[in-house]
Amino acid sequence: MSKGNWVNELPAEVLVCDANGTILEMNDGAVVLFEEDGGRSLLGSNVLACHPEPSRLKLEGMLEKQTI
Repeated sequence: MSKGNWVNELPAEVLVCDANGTILEMNDGAVVLFEEDGGRSLLGSNVLACHPEPSRLKLEGMLEKQTI
């Protein structure tokens, strides 16, 4: 996945994962937001591992149904 500069200029944190929850991309805002959790080193890890219950269960459902 390729990102343009706009994603870093967007006044929001952007984290992109695949259908299995693997983190593929993070913009600079997300790197700063998740700095204490590893920042950019979270790339390649599973987003589900970062969420406790019940949010993990909700996120699993969102990934399965491909909803937001």
